[in-house]
Amino acid sequence: MPQYSSLDFEDPAEFDALAFPPLLQELGHKTPCKVLVCVTIYNEDSFELQETLKAICINTEKMQEAGILSESVGVVLVQDGREKLHPKMAEFGKSLNLFDYQDMREASSNSLHCFASELWYAKSPTEFYPKITLITGIKQSNKGKLN
Repeated sequence: MPQYSSLDFEDPAEFDALAFPPLLQELGHKTPCKVLVCVTIYNEDSFELQETLKAICINTEKMQEAGILSESVGVVLVQDGREKLHPKMAEFGKSLNLFDYQDMREASSNSLHCFASELWYAKSPTEFYPKITLITGIKQSNKGKLN
Protein backbone atom coordinates (compact mmCIF):
# COMPACT_ATOMS: atom_id res chain seq x y z
CA MET A 1 0.00 0.00 0.00
CA PRO A 2 1.46 3.40 -0.93
CA GLN A 3 2.09 6.03 1.72
CA TYR A 4 -0.31 8.98 1.40
CA SER A 5 -0.44 12.62 2.44
CA SER A 6 -2.79 15.38 1.36
CA LEU A 7 -0.76 18.59 1.10
CA ASP A 8 -2.26 22.05 1.20
CA PHE A 9 0.18 24.91 1.57
CA GLU A 10 -1.07 28.43 1.05
CA ASP A 11 2.44 29.36 -0.07
CA PRO A 12 4.32 26.37 -1.56
CA ALA A 13 7.63 28.02 -0.65
CA GLU A 14 6.64 27.71 3.02
CA PHE A 15 6.19 23.92 3.03
CA ASP A 16 6.68 21.55 5.96
CA ALA A 17 8.85 18.59 4.92
CA LEU A 18 7.28 16.43 7.64
CA ALA A 19 3.90 16.70 5.88
CA PHE A 20 5.20 14.54 3.01
CA PRO A 21 5.07 10.72 3.07
CA PRO A 22 8.09 9.20 4.91
CA LEU A 23 9.43 7.47 1.78
CA LEU A 24 9.61 10.84 0.03
CA GLN A 25 11.32 12.40 3.04
CA GLU A 26 13.97 9.64 2.87
CA LEU A 27 14.60 9.96 -0.87
CA GLY A 28 18.10 11.30 -1.26
CA HIS A 29 19.02 11.01 2.42
CA LYS A 30 19.97 7.32 2.72
CA THR A 31 21.37 7.17 -0.80
CA PRO A 32 21.89 10.36 -2.84
CA CYS A 33 19.30 10.80 -5.57
CA LYS A 34 21.35 10.93 -8.76
CA VAL A 35 18.54 10.64 -11.31
CA LEU A 36 15.06 12.11 -10.95
CA VAL A 37 12.56 11.50 -13.74
CA CYS A 38 9.30 13.47 -13.96
CA VAL A 39 6.36 12.09 -15.94
CA THR A 40 3.31 14.28 -16.46
CA ILE A 41 -0.14 12.76 -16.85
CA TYR A 42 -3.32 14.47 -17.99
CA ASN A 43 -6.12 12.24 -19.28
CA GLU A 44 -4.25 9.36 -20.89
CA ASP A 45 -5.19 5.72 -20.73
CA SER A 46 -2.76 3.67 -18.64
CA PHE A 47 -1.01 2.14 -21.68
CA GLU A 48 1.25 5.16 -22.15
CA LEU A 49 2.33 5.11 -18.50
CA GLN A 50 2.93 1.35 -18.58
CA GLU A 51 5.28 1.76 -21.54
CA THR A 52 6.99 4.78 -19.96
CA LEU A 53 7.59 2.98 -16.64
CA LYS A 54 8.91 -0.08 -18.46
CA ALA A 55 11.39 2.11 -20.39
CA ILE A 56 12.49 3.84 -17.17
CA CYS A 57 13.03 0.44 -15.52
CA ILE A 58 15.06 -0.82 -18.48
CA ASN A 59 17.22 2.30 -18.27
CA THR A 60 17.55 1.91 -14.49
CA GLU A 61 18.87 -1.59 -15.05
CA LYS A 62 21.42 -0.22 -17.54
CA MET A 63 22.39 2.52 -15.06
CA GLN A 64 23.06 -0.16 -12.44
CA GLU A 65 25.48 -1.79 -14.86
CA ALA A 66 27.24 1.59 -14.99
CA GLY A 67 27.42 1.81 -11.19
CA ILE A 68 24.36 3.96 -10.44
CA LEU A 69 22.29 2.18 -7.78
CA SER A 70 18.56 1.84 -8.42
CA GLU A 71 18.02 3.34 -4.94
CA SER A 72 19.45 6.59 -6.31
CA VAL A 73 16.78 6.77 -9.03
CA GLY A 74 13.46 8.47 -8.31
CA VAL A 75 10.40 8.79 -10.52
CA VAL A 76 7.74 11.44 -9.99
CA LEU A 77 4.32 11.19 -11.65
CA VAL A 78 2.28 14.39 -11.74
CA GLN A 79 -1.43 14.17 -12.60
CA ASP A 80 -2.85 17.56 -13.58
CA GLY A 81 -6.24 17.52 -11.87
CA ARG A 82 -8.04 14.79 -9.96
CA GLU A 83 -11.11 15.11 -12.19
CA LYS A 84 -9.00 14.44 -15.31
CA LEU A 85 -7.61 11.09 -14.10
CA HIS A 86 -8.61 8.44 -16.66
CA PRO A 87 -10.46 5.46 -15.09
CA LYS A 88 -7.91 3.02 -16.60
CA MET A 89 -5.09 5.06 -15.05
CA ALA A 90 -6.80 4.86 -11.64
CA GLU A 91 -7.05 1.06 -12.00
CA PHE A 92 -3.41 0.78 -13.09
CA GLY A 93 -2.18 2.97 -10.24
CA LYS A 94 -4.01 0.83 -7.70
CA SER A 95 -2.85 -2.46 -9.27
CA LEU A 96 0.83 -1.49 -8.86
CA ASN A 97 0.34 0.21 -5.48
CA LEU A 98 1.43 3.53 -6.97
CA PHE A 99 -1.65 5.40 -5.78
CA ASP A 100 -5.24 4.67 -4.83
CA TYR A 101 -7.84 7.13 -6.05
CA GLN A 102 -10.26 5.86 -3.38
CA ASP A 103 -7.85 6.81 -0.56
CA MET A 104 -7.75 10.49 -1.51
CA ARG A 105 -9.36 12.77 1.06
CA GLU A 106 -11.55 15.73 0.19
CA ALA A 107 -9.27 18.71 -0.20
CA SER A 108 -9.16 22.34 -1.23
CA SER A 109 -8.59 23.20 -4.87
CA ASN A 110 -4.92 24.06 -4.14
CA SER A 111 -4.15 20.65 -2.63
CA LEU A 112 -1.77 17.98 -3.85
CA HIS A 113 -2.46 14.33 -3.10
CA CYS A 114 0.98 12.80 -2.60
CA PHE A 115 1.64 9.06 -2.71
CA ALA A 116 5.01 7.37 -2.20
CA SER A 117 5.85 3.75 -3.00
CA GLU A 118 8.58 1.43 -4.15
CA LEU A 119 8.04 -0.03 -7.58
CA TRP A 120 9.14 -3.53 -8.57
CA TYR A 121 8.14 -3.66 -12.23
CA ALA A 122 7.81 -7.16 -13.70
CA LYS A 123 10.00 -8.25 -16.61
CA SER A 124 8.29 -11.61 -16.64
CA PRO A 125 6.18 -13.62 -14.19
CA THR A 126 9.34 -14.56 -12.26
CA GLU A 127 11.76 -11.67 -12.91
CA PHE A 128 11.66 -8.00 -11.90
CA TYR A 129 13.55 -4.86 -12.83
CA PRO A 130 15.50 -3.15 -10.03
CA LYS A 131 13.35 -1.44 -7.40
CA ILE A 132 12.82 2.31 -7.79
CA THR A 133 11.16 4.93 -5.59
CA LEU A 134 8.04 6.33 -7.16
CA ILE A 135 6.22 9.46 -6.02
CA THR A 136 2.78 10.33 -7.40
CA GLY A 137 1.37 13.82 -7.08
CA ILE A 138 -2.28 14.25 -8.05
CA LYS A 139 -3.37 17.88 -8.09
CA GLN A 140 -6.87 18.33 -6.65
CA SER A 141 -7.79 20.78 -9.40
CA ASN A 142 -6.43 21.42 -12.86
CA LYS A 143 -5.30 25.04 -12.91
CA GLY A 144 -2.53 24.57 -15.43
CA LYS A 145 0.77 25.91 -14.15
CA LEU A 146 -0.90 28.11 -11.54
CA ASN A 147 -0.92 25.41 -8.87
